[in-house]
Amino acid sequence: MRQTLKADILFLIMVFAHIGIVLCFSILDIIGIKVDLSMNQRLLLSQLLIIIPAIIYLILTKTNPIKLIRWKKIDLPTIFMVILMTFLTMPLVTFINAMSMLFSQNNVMALGEKMMSNPLALNLLLMAVIPAISEELVFRGVLFHTYRKDSVLYGVMISGVVFGLMHLNFNQFSYAFVLGIIFALIIEATGSIYATIIAHFIINGNSVVGMAISNKMLNVLGQSTQDMQTQITPEYLMMIAGLYGIIAIGTTALAIGVYIWIAKHCKRENHLRAVFKIRKGADKFSLKRAISIPLIISIVVCLSYMVFTEVITSNTKKQNNTQYDIDDPTIDNTIDIEL
Repeated sequence: MRQTLKADILFLIMVFAHIGIVLCFSILDIIGIKVDLSMNQRLLLSQLLIIIPAIIYLILTKTNPIKLIRWKKIDLPTIFMVILMTFLTMPLVTFINAMSMLFSQNNVMALGEKMMSNPLALNLLLMAVIPAISEELVFRGVLFHTYRKDSVLYGVMISGVVFGLMHLNFNQFSYAFVLGIIFALIIEATGSIYATIIAHFIINGNSVVGMAISNKMLNVLGQSTQDMQTQITPEYLMMIAGLYGIIAIGTTALAIGVYIWIAKHCKRENHLRAVFKIRKGADKFSLKRAISIPLIISIVVCLSYMVFTEVITSNTKKQNNTQYDIDDPTIDNTIDIEL
């Protein structure tokens, strides 16, 4: 069995495990059996649903994670530049997020509201530290390093696709897909999984701190998160998208410059040139051979689930004429991975 097919099967198992647990909780709620898990426990469960299948995969395939994943140490200048590059990509992420919110629901804001009773340190642990480590080890570690055996560029793209799909909602998929590609490219420039763990932590940590600051400001103004959400109109989102779109042009160009510096500093410039070189003849990559039935099934299942939850969410908002509550028993979609 070729390596990429094994990775596709692993992703399919992760998808079914994740959606299966969510649907089980929803069915139990409907029939009157309440699964009393706190939001903190749900976040930890979401990470276990990623880690456990990956561990089983490594055991069954007798794959040594030490040999599969690149654990190269990185120096302080590289760490600093990775952090700088991550911050420079944030306007692009904000632009994509604002654009996607014009067409899809944002569940992260509702999740953030539920987490505000926690101390900031605990939220950083649950929403930044743990996801940065577990998700990078699985998505950029096991999956990307397996996918790249067929083609590095294919590995970069498909690891971004599966990372975005695993969030199981269109809003997070939009920017998680882009970040998945960026994280994979960072690994190729540094040769180290540590670099993407740092970048992932910065992205998530920035969101957690931002939510904490926003919550304190709302408390001072005597408003709630729900009040703020009602002010997010299509016109407001278009304004934010336009503003950050302009900013993103400059910051993304700077991020590319920083990326080139990182590649040169880590002495991987020639490697990257080879990665982006178009192969011909017997070495030419075949997308048709790379795409497998398990991968197609995973994509179809994820997209179907995302459409289903989007419709349910939209109908719930119309019926209640209120902001969607993620505790609604119709379907519980809080077991999703953090980004």
